[in-house]
Amino acid sequence: MKIVRACAGVLGLATAVAAQVPTTWEYGAFERRFAGDVEEWVVSGGARFVHPVLGLDVRCDRALIALDKTTVDDRLRALETRSGLPRRGAPLPATRRGIDEATIRARITSFLAALRARPLAAGAAPFDLELFRSVHLEGDVAVVIDGLEVLRADSLTLSPLDDRMFARNVVLRLRQAVASGAVVQFTVRAPALTRQNGMFSGKDVSLTTSTAGEPQFDVLSTDVVIRELDDEFAIDVRGSELRMHGRNVMPLPDQRIYSATQDQLLIKSASAGWSQRLGIESRIEWGSTFNDLGGALHEAATGRPADEFRGKWRVGTGWIQERGFPLDAELDYRGGDMWHGRTYAFGLSDSGTPIGPITQQLDGTPIGAVGRALVHSENRVSFSPRTELDLSVFDATDPSIWPEFQRGRYYGDERPETSAVLRHRGDGWLATLSGRTNLTDFAYADGRELDARFGAEEPYATLDFFSVPLADITEDTPLLFTSATGVGRLRSDWSAGAGPILDDGTWRFDQEFELSAPLRFDAFGLRPFAGARFTEYDRTPIGGGHGRAALVAGAELGTRLARTFELGDGFARRHELIPTLRWEDRFAVQREPADFFQFDPVDAIDERNLLRLGLLQRLLSRQAGEAETASIREEVWLDLAQNVLPNSKRDNDGESLGLFEFELLVRSLKLADSVGLGFLVEGEQDWRTDRLRTFNVYTELTTGSVTWLLQYRTDEAEDGLFGYGLSLPIRRRWMIQGTAGYDIERSRSAYYGASLVRNDLDWRLIFGLTYDVVGDNTIFRIDFEPRLGGLLDERRRWGVSGYEPDRNRMLAY
Repeated sequence: MKIVRACAGVLGLATAVAAQVPTTWEYGAFERRFAGDVEEWVVSGGARFVHPVLGLDVRCDRALIALDKTTVDDRLRALETRSGLPRRGAPLPATRRGIDEATIRARITSFLAALRARPLAAGAAPFDLELFRSVHLEGDVAVVIDGLEVLRADSLTLSPLDDRMFARNVVLRLRQAVASGAVVQFTVRAPALTRQNGMFSGKDVSLTTSTAGEPQFDVLSTDVVIRELDDEFAIDVRGSELRMHGRNVMPLPDQRIYSATQDQLLIKSASAGWSQRLGIESRIEWGSTFNDLGGALHEAATGRPADEFRGKWRVGTGWIQERGFPLDAELDYRGGDMWHGRTYAFGLSDSGTPIGPITQQLDGTPIGAVGRALVHSENRVSFSPRTELDLSVFDATDPSIWPEFQRGRYYGDERPETSAVLRHRGDGWLATLSGRTNLTDFAYADGRELDARFGAEEPYATLDFFSVPLADITEDTPLLFTSATGVGRLRSDWSAGAGPILDDGTWRFDQEFELSAPLRFDAFGLRPFAGARFTEYDRTPIGGGHGRAALVAGAELGTRLARTFELGDGFARRHELIPTLRWEDRFAVQREPADFFQFDPVDAIDERNLLRLGLLQRLLSRQAGEAETASIREEVWLDLAQNVLPNSKRDNDGESLGLFEFELLVRSLKLADSVGLGFLVEGEQDWRTDRLRTFNVYTELTTGSVTWLLQYRTDEAEDGLFGYGLSLPIRRRWMIQGTAGYDIERSRSAYYGASLVRNDLDWRLIFGLTYDVVGDNTIFRIDFEPRLGGLLDERRRWGVSGYEPDRNRMLAY
């Protein structure tokens, strides 16, 4: 094969087609033919076209390129140095093409964009696409983009005028980057595949996300239509079957699949196990999407396109020897950027007693063998970028079911409730209207225990203004106004077994405002402030309606010290030191807190003097790159604060030092080439009681491929829980994991656990053994999770990718 570098004539036209972009044209033989207003280029003996800007490499044995002869002649004349024969000014006849050049360019660019993960930059397709009427390639056709072969076929035909592509015996890899940053790739195999108006279609088509040359699994469909959306592909399949290693496994329903939420296989996971207290247990989780039904309902209700709806459903079926047949279901749905939510339900005709964190009612009565059920739904509706509505529903038959069967959410999420909160925000202000009620006869407290009451709002409205400029005291000193208004009815919804019930329902009006004047003195900022608060109740414990007023004054002082250390090659570190000082005096407070019903901190306001000393340190790093693309990462966060109460006898039982608050977060500290450390230390020291109110430590250490975990927790409910764990990979696809917990307060072990994990491309198998010392229960489990090359959602487990503070918690037992 010879290499020809175009420089004049027809080969000069090739340079014009490339619009001065350095391209490579290679072919064995070339012939130029004419037929009316069409010019044909016939290439044989092998051909290759390389476009470095597009990252495009096209290869084939033979090619036939049809061009618009008039446009070609215009380009050739533009390359000539002489002006040519004189003309009388009469324009040339209009081209016989029915579409303009911009439309042709958009069609070719759209086809190229569907084959690449990164988007085409503006103007990145600079060659004169309007020249081409059609391109036909034959014989081992291959298209490579960004180093990845995205298409291989026996023949390929492109017609920009008809916005059509046709390929025979084709293997096509479609790639797109979704919002999360991940690259979605589908491999499509078909005897014939057509692309028309932005849609691929074909018969007897194989779809898979497997990257293997011979896929371990695929979905074979008699009819397939693939549509290109903004950030993913919508794939309609009919007459489908799931195949494993070329063998039909099970039929699949006709459905629409979205590449970012792929869910073809109905079985999501299967598990079986045995425990000393519960006996044999098993579970199968089923699931798929309901995009078609949800999309139709979304379009009917909102008038917006059905394509923007995404919905997934999950159903878990199981059997527990000593408890019965639990059934749970979950819906996850999103209607574009307008609304989204999640609904979870669980039911069990329980033949045993609960063994979770809560086993008795508030009054100490044991929870027996009864039918148990719960439903929990969280939803958000966005009416506009500034207006949204949050809707939550929670109902359960008894307090044990939520912490026992949703233990992770019980420890990690906010307390479930039934509420509706409408928010509308403007420039510097926020308005809310909320209502909260309790559908159950119990309530959860923050300390992982039952509460005697639930605070209901029937309803409650707030209006807040933030730092609104009123006037300029000097050129650089504004006078700012901040206000918080709240009005509504509050009451306690008392739990069953709470004892004497107090009727504390009352309407409350609360108004707080503050005036401040921030000043700057060189590198220091000073913000003096003064304000007042007025609260009125229509009912009080002392009888009748009463009000209260309080005044507050103080000042904040702060500065920022920073230094950047340039370490070469575009890498730098920056150390920031932000000390702050706040003085606040709340005085002239009318009445005592005991004169009012207590619902939140507003009702507990009393006179107080407070001096708060704060120190925040941050260590940032900048990776190599241009100014606009340089990567900045926060490596270390250290926040310290000490509260001092000058009037200690009145405010803190004689102790001048109040709470000492500390938080240290190291996201990823590289100690050596193969050693990394990430940890979080946070807590509060109460000097009045001389004990840690809270103290939490979460540490992850990686040494080579081994991960070590260390966690510690102290709070109001538990005084000293210690957890540790180890993750050790074996021969690439096997992993051993072990965890254990120790209760320091009770001087006993809490549990031991070990698991053997097999991670395969298409599935994960887990063998787990746990001994619960507190509950005297031994548990053995086998979990099977089909993943099909990443086709299914994976369960998140702790790993070696760096510490994240809301992950890797072993102490929720």
